[in-house]
Amino acid sequence: MHRLVSIIDRLEVEKAELLEACQLAAIVLAEHEQYDGDEPSRESEAAEACRNALTKAEPPTK
Repeated sequence: MHRLVSIIDRLEVEKAELLEACQLAAIVLAEHEQYDGDEPSRESEAAEACRNALTKAEPPTK
């Protein structure tokens, strides 16, 4: 049981680190967005994907 708790704790830390990295990436990408006409850039699409992932990963507020 202790091993399972240890694994869960480690996964929570890794999840937090990934969310932080994704937040930073979304900020950097959003700052460097460039558009070609009406088409969003790859950076814009990546920033949107990060925002979507963050929304899904955040725990629900009570």
